[in-house]
Amino acid sequence: MFAKKNLFLIISVIIAVIWVFVGIFTMMSLGEPLENGAENLEDVGKQIGTAIGMALMMPYLIVSSVGALLHTIGGFVYKKGLVLAGLILECVSLLLGITWGFGFIPAIILGFIGYSKMKKHESVNNMQNSEDINL
Repeated sequence: MFAKKNLFLIISVIIAVIWVFVGIFTMMSLGEPLENGAENLEDVGKQIGTAIGMALMMPYLIVSSVGALLHTIGGFVYKKGLVLAGLILECVSLLLGITWGFGFIPAIILGFIGYSKMKKHESVNNMQNSEDINL
């Protein structure tokens, strides 16, 4: 699992994944008015409003899902680049869905703290290898 047991990173991944599932279930619950047939003008207006709301929520949901996925994979393989890319995408999703994205704020803050506590394993190994070659 998480290589060095970075607690901040683990908690931020859990919050991000939970918040993505909340967004998915919200999107699924929005689709209920579209399944029923329109019997009068009020139902047509409700269906149009629901379709507009789903179209506005879809970019937020896609970006936040990809961000949480990269964040999670980066935590599992302990790669700083993946964690940083996931956190940046979560920040972008906060801008895309201002009304839905506030749940990502604790995940983003804890994620950046966890990112800052990650060690630079690859660069240290590369420097040692280059010193061995030069000797």
